[in-house]
Amino acid sequence: MMLTEDEAKNKACCKCMPHKEDGKLMTAACLASGCMAWRIEYGTWHLGEERFLVEGDTYQRHEAVQKETGYGYCGLAGRPE
Repeated sequence: MMLTEDEAKNKACCKCMPHKEDGKLMTAACLASGCMAWRIEYGTWHLGEERFLVEGDTYQRHEAVQKETGYGYCGLAGRPE
């Protein structure tokens, strides 16, 4: 499942083993980009429309560039489909 970093940090880490502490089941939270297993999702942006072009941009019209989407996933579980 693709998640933002904030969403991921509210999930349990699948690598850390749950344990009991003072009778409560404890799990570690996901570190998102703080973990080496975190994978960032990239998307292709087509710059053919004026609204995507910013003054001083080095990109040419109709050029496609790869940019982060703001989403990612845990690489230990594999890329979600």
